[in-house]
Amino acid sequence: MFLPLAFPARFYSSLRQAIVNARTQTHFGPTSATRLRTKRPGTSAVVVATTLAVVATVAVLAAPALQEWRPEPVHSGCDHMRELIQQQADAYYLDNHRWPDRHLESLAADSYWGGPVQACPTSGVRYQMFGTVVACPVHETARTQ
Repeated sequence: MFLPLAFPARFYSSLRQAIVNARTQTHFGPTSATRLRTKRPGTSAVVVATTLAVVATVAVLAAPALQEWRPEPVHSGCDHMRELIQQQADAYYLDNHRWPDRHLESLAADSYWGGPVQACPTSGVRYQMFGTVVACPVHETARTQ
């Protein structure tokens, strides 16, 4: 094998090492002992710790937003019932050009609701009209003011 003399001596030593590595290399093993020496065993632990710290920080920041986003089943049942009664109150307004009375007897007496107006599933209190909005006076007064 002919090697030009213009290459430095370290080229020849690295070429010799490459030939030795090619002969002794296993299929899955490292190609040289120098790679084993340069590998840092603590690197993977640092990467795992950093990843866990980032995930924990994101979880701490996102937890309050997720709790606010999830509807409570108690209030969602009340909201659903309030929306149904609000639709009937709107229909009453379109037909009669006035809103039902505060305690919604006119909805119950006419064919808009078809029976007594239902009570709030949370508190058991009957829904009422506050201006043009149907609400449960026990736990929805903050919304209507």
